[in-house]
Amino acid sequence: MCGISGVMSAQRGAVDKDVLERANTTMKHRWPDASRVWVSESKKIWFSHARLSIVDVDHRSDQPFSIDNGDFVIVFNGEIYNYQLLKDTLIHQYNVVFTTTSDTEVLLYMYKHFGKDCLQQIEWMFAFCIYDRKADLLFIARDFVGQKPFVYSLVDNVFYFASEIPVLFSLCPHLSKDINMDILQLYCIDNLFHVPNNFCIFKHIHKLDHATYMVVKDGNIIEQARYTTLHKKTLSSSEDEVTFLYNKLEEMKPRDVEFASFLSWGIDSSFICSGLKRHTDKKTDAYTLKIGPQDKDFERSIFVSEKLGVEQHIVDVDGFDMLASVNESIKILGEPYFHITSVFADNILQHVKKDHKVMFTGAGGDECYYGYNNKMFLCMDAYFRIKKCLPTFVIDFFNAVTKKKYATLLYAERDSFKEKYLLYHWDNIKYLFKKKEQQAW
Repeated sequence: MCGISGVMSAQRGAVDKDVLERANTTMKHRWPDASRVWVSESKKIWFSHARLSIVDVDHRSDQPFSIDNGDFVIVFNGEIYNYQLLKDTLIHQYNVVFTTTSDTEVLLYMYKHFGKDCLQQIEWMFAFCIYDRKADLLFIARDFVGQKPFVYSLVDNVFYFASEIPVLFSLCPHLSKDINMDILQLYCIDNLFHVPNNFCIFKHIHKLDHATYMVVKDGNIIEQARYTTLHKKTLSSSEDEVTFLYNKLEEMKPRDVEFASFLSWGIDSSFICSGLKRHTDKKTDAYTLKIGPQDKDFERSIFVSEKLGVEQHIVDVDGFDMLASVNESIKILGEPYFHITSVFADNILQHVKKDHKVMFTGAGGDECYYGYNNKMFLCMDAYFRIKKCLPTFVIDFFNAVTKKKYATLLYAERDSFKEKYLLYHWDNIKYLFKKKEQQAW
């Protein structure tokens, strides 16, 4: 995962280069390979990029990346899966001469020749910002499902953006840390241990919604709209469906770096491991988490790995020890978050990153319907509807109760895993309010 950040102002010198370099330092967990800063000639636009190189690992593809003598400049986090096909189109139809083998250069030329309509052709995960010098504007977009993060804030006619909330506070130290109480209350609803994707816990920070593009000029948003890249495809049989998914998986395989996969014993990760193993005699690595000696999922995963012929690596962890990594995750994300599956994944990745840059995961299938508890969507909708009808004193009371909901956990001996889980959940909220009181992030 790369990290991006930047500033656009109507006036010269809204920030200086040291501020952007400090912002890149805030994203140091994202850039083992390269880190660069770019400033426009007008000193009104500033970009910084922290790179994890996946496609074309050569430094010629480092970002911010520009073409046409700086007429178009991009910072980009993500990967364009069909970039080879798009590259062929650009070569044959527009005689484009490429200087790299990266998807970044393809994306930038796609914008040059198609404008915002390029979003109808690129697949998939991305969050990017392009500076169009001739039009003197920023064109920003986020992928269809919101896989890559993009947060922004407007302060005194200056537009700030980044991949992570803490980076915004590095770019703009006087950015307000006022809490959005509506979202804090949503977070505190049982089982909703995260801030929903299109909301932010801070009142003056916003997240660009999925499948949305935005145009910024002179530090102000002048256009924001939805787009769609969802095209209906009719498949005649279940065999065609399997072939289609295998082909998509093949399209996603990185060519320039080593990759592996998570493996539980579920359909998603088992299918992915099967797809990665097809058409290759190379070793296919799969990583499985083992939580204690009675882990039945681990035993089933051994059966799957033997059937598929993949090389299985076991990561032994203790459930209580894993909770210690939560606070570090909160510092990176900048807002309360506790999804136990992601905590498990983070612990595996600490082992994996030594040998692999890309991990395939089956996460996403259940999540499309909010995991196994999709009634939470109805709860969220009902909450906002009901709140509109409540008198102010009731809302104020609910605000006070929300802040203290888990306070009793701090005054008792907690032994069970669930109780310690909730204790860390409360720590997330305490951390948030502690940060609000600080003058700088």
